[in-house]
Amino acid sequence: MDAAKKKALFRSKLNAQRKEKKIDSPLVRYNELDQPVCRVCDVVLKSEFQWDAHQASRKHIEAVNNIKVNAARLKNANNAKSEPSAMSTGSKHADNAQLQDARSESLTQLPKPQSALPPDFFDNKDAKRQKT
Repeated sequence: MDAAKKKALFRSKLNAQRKEKKIDSPLVRYNELDQPVCRVCDVVLKSEFQWDAHQASRKHIEAVNNIKVNAARLKNANNAKSEPSAMSTGSKHADNAQLQDARSESLTQLPKPQSALPPDFFDNKDAKRQKT
């Protein structure tokens, strides 16, 4: 009986520690395996300790900035629509199409990685190495 009590005590302490470790952020959800998942990037983290590093990552920062830009565009579009004007349903569809185009452009226009190599580095196949 003494071993069962110790085991139960250990389990209760372990469960309390797990609850303390959980990330309390609106950007994090937990999956069915109780792993933290970034809602912005949809990245599964192996543990709660990786959250701070993930928040500082370039991928996460760019995703948050894209969401902010899209939200600002939608807000501006909604403000423009709320102004009294005679809009036909055809122009509303055109506005929606423009918003969707703007969203897709912002997602496809990610910055290209910069390389330290010259642009024609791999093109010069005829150059031979000098023997020393």
